[in-house]
Amino acid sequence: MNIEQYIYFGLCFLYILSLSFILIYSIGAFTLTIYFLRAQKKKIKLPIELDFKIKNNLVLIQLPIYNEKYVIERLIDSVCQIEYPLDLLQIDILDDSDDETSELIASKVEEYKKKGFSIEHKKRNSRKGYKAGALKHFIDDSDCEYIVIFDADFVPPKNFLLELLPHFKNKNIGMVQSRWGHLNQNQSSLTKLQAFGLNFHFTIEHEGRNEGNYLMNFNGTAGIWRKKCIKDAGGWSETTLTEDLDLSYRAQLKGWKFKYVPEIISDAELPMTVQALKVQQYRWNKGGAQCLKKLIKPIIISKEINFRQKLFAIIHLLGSTTYVFVFNVFILCLLLLLLRSKSELVDWTLKLGSVFFVSTILLCYSYWISWKSNQSTSKISFLVNFFIYLAFTSGLSFYNLTAVISGFISKSSEFKRTPKFNTRKKNKLKLNCYSTPKISYHLIIEIVLSFLFFLAMINSLYYLDFITFLFFSLITYGFGMVSYFQIKEVFLKN
Repeated sequence: MNIEQYIYFGLCFLYILSLSFILIYSIGAFTLTIYFLRAQKKKIKLPIELDFKIKNNLVLIQLPIYNEKYVIERLIDSVCQIEYPLDLLQIDILDDSDDETSELIASKVEEYKKKGFSIEHKKRNSRKGYKAGALKHFIDDSDCEYIVIFDADFVPPKNFLLELLPHFKNKNIGMVQSRWGHLNQNQSSLTKLQAFGLNFHFTIEHEGRNEGNYLMNFNGTAGIWRKKCIKDAGGWSETTLTEDLDLSYRAQLKGWKFKYVPEIISDAELPMTVQALKVQQYRWNKGGAQCLKKLIKPIIISKEINFRQKLFAIIHLLGSTTYVFVFNVFILCLLLLLLRSKSELVDWTLKLGSVFFVSTILLCYSYWISWKSNQSTSKISFLVNFFIYLAFTSGLSFYNLTAVISGFISKSSEFKRTPKFNTRKKNKLKLNCYSTPKISYHLIIEIVLSFLFFLAMINSLYYLDFITFLFFSLITYGFGMVSYFQIKEVFLKN
């Protein structure tokens, strides 16, 4: 083969490899859907009573905070409304703030101390280790056996402890996770799209993993840990941006079991701007790549879990890496279409690639099951939301790709918390001092990509290739939508 043929072969190989990885991910999602459906058939809520006389029912609620003046009062008020004997409850606000948030916390702490609450305002000398560092620094300040964690934007239900703590009667349970709800799901098209994706995670993925006895993760908030489990797993670590995922896997590799309780819903605020969402997505995807790099060897050599659990654990940790292969497919498909007339191998590869449409079918079915359990049975409404969601996540693929690459090359970065708003009025978004939308190089590249894929869409239509026309239409819409939202936010802020 000459050098040109080698190039054709390399491009075709990478294209099929990327499609194969996406297919594996889709098969994994479909398998979890089967387990989810099996779990629904045997769901029986058994009453479990909590014995308040047991000494080890002392509970510590930790609230790690950094500059959250818009939501901190709502958080403290909601946590102090949780039903539990005050003599068994300690609330610690771990405050790393350097703005007026600290003053608001001090005022609220004083208010609730007068009402009989055991509540403390705690600060460190530095923000070292960020959230993980704060949790690690203050973990031994209490003798409580159970530790609850809530992020700043959460509003837990009053029965949170009464419903979740009884699951710790099983001595092997190390963590119990509640489901996330959404305070502002219907506020905008952006929040609806996020809810669509998160609902899939908290129904199909979490319940499927629980039912299949696969490793699952603590979601960083709205869950309860057994303190002994945290200690046994090596404690909180700031070596990744997803300290929750990291500790979750280390704990389960030690033999601890996790429990997911979807009936208990802890509401939270969804990011209200693409800029805020990108901050969250970058942290999750970079942290996911860091955890994969850190944990893959311990998973493979572990004697605590079987081969099936290892396989699904690796697929789980590869979740963020999916964006690498998705973006590869977009670019490679564009290149291969330009080379189709010059090589039979390229033409054959493109035809073979159409077989991988089964990935979309499997994902569509999985998301449909999630939709039915969360929304309604409207198939038309679901299909519209599903393909808009696919387009939107496609539009985020380049940005998330950079996060994954950064995670794999171990490039350190600041733990940037997602800007919170605590408002339902769009005209007040520009007043948020934590949100600073700007024209970044990511945005410029996303605009360029939307233009390139638009040209590919027109080219496909010219040659009456309707399959690739639809494919590039979806991608063009996705990158265009993400670019439009960001440009709009920049002008809104200014």
